[in-house]
Amino acid sequence: LSSRAEALGYAAEQADAAYYPTLALNDTYTFYGYQDFDPAFPVDLVDRQNRLTLSLGHTLVDFSAASEQRKALQLQQHALKQELSFERKSADAERKLALRAIERAEALLAAAEKSMTASDKTLEVVRQKYEARIVDYIRYLDALSGATEARAQYNRAKSGLNTAYASYIYYLGEDPKEFVQ
Repeated sequence: LSSRAEALGYAAEQADAAYYPTLALNDTYTFYGYQDFDPAFPVDLVDRQNRLTLSLGHTLVDFSAASEQRKALQLQQHALKQELSFERKSADAERKLALRAIERAEALLAAAEKSMTASDKTLEVVRQKYEARIVDYIRYLDALSGATEARAQYNRAKSGLNTAYASYIYYLGEDPKEFVQ
């Protein structure tokens, strides 16, 4: 966007060139091979010509077309600069949101890890009680289900953290594929 805005600025400067005079110098050299023609040909046999032309042009009236074109280009440039400013602010906001998402995902991962550790310890205690025939198999299956759910929650939290990192890397302007391990 900044390159396009800069190019429009140069195009606006060039629009004023319509009011400047133009000077053109042309040189044309021509060689004719008359040596094969009949000497009785009625035209004098000129075999070389050199023509130099100088022309001067100046626009006297264009009914403000060039100045209107310049104004239009300047307005387009201003619009692009505003869009660039908006995109920069938007990218900054997205980066901040991505950082917040990383913080949230890290907190969720820590909580899921603690939950997984607690459910694993609970499962171990219930397993020992089940083997000792203190609790029935329904309590053992409940503890096993809780441990499985805690492990799944931990994996989801880990995936969420990786997604938050990828989003942050993307909003930094990098390609997340380069950071995949």
